[in-house]
Amino acid sequence: MGFIDSIKKVFGLNGGSAPAITKGKMVGEISHFNYRKGYGFIEVPKMENRIFLHVSELSGKARKGKKVEFKVEQTDKGVKAKEAVILN
Repeated sequence: MGFIDSIKKVFGLNGGSAPAITKGKMVGEISHFNYRKGYGFIEVPKMENRIFLHVSELSGKARKGKKVEFKVEQTDKGVKAKEAVILN
């Protein structure tokens, strides 16, 4: 299953369940974040790939294990999180 197929499944577009969606946004957990470089990654339950997160799209302080709510955007370089907010 490819990354876009995983997103479709999470959003329920292929009949899959959507446990990680609230108000049109996804919820995941920060698996890695490097402040020096200004980016990290988010893991979402039931998805195979991690989602790229840039510090400019983040509201709050990122740390490994923190839950984050965000939208997904397809770019030329791949899928990334946007409008991300730390939940806990």
